[in-house]
Amino acid sequence: MPNRARFIVQIILLFLITLHARPPAAHEAPPSVRAELPLLTAPAISREGYFTLQLQSLPTVPLVVEYSTDPQFTQVTAQYPWFADFSQMTLSGFPNGQHYFRLAQAGVDGSAPNQVGPVVMVRVQHYPLNLAIGLLCFGGAMFGLLVVMIVRGHWSRSRYE
Repeated sequence: MPNRARFIVQIILLFLITLHARPPAAHEAPPSVRAELPLLTAPAISREGYFTLQLQSLPTVPLVVEYSTDPQFTQVTAQYPWFADFSQMTLSGFPNGQHYFRLAQAGVDGSAPNQVGPVVMVRVQHYPLNLAIGLLCFGGAMFGLLVVMIVRGHWSRSRYE
């Protein structure tokens, strides 16, 4: 009988421990005590349409980069999740204009973030189209000249042999 009593006491203790167990979210610090978001930095101007956003320190909480074309963020155009503990993120495909980004703590289940960082602005001003077309034509002319020189050299060498 003593083994049976010990078994029942252990089951009761296990049940009580399970009742008092808390989910991982319960162990987090309250929002007022949470660590501050790292500072987000970006280049002031981009000539190519792509740029790198950087953090001053490694993230300790899940983060999201919010994007808007409005400096007051009345409408968030896109959200880019920050990957793991990387210190930088490269974004591309932006048209000419001013683009605004801010760092936010990722909300649970798509809810609104409870912490947002300061806004950084990136001005995208692509190179002129005339320059791109001019460089393409120059490269094509150089390629054509190279092909002509190789073919001509081959013919002149084969004639003397």
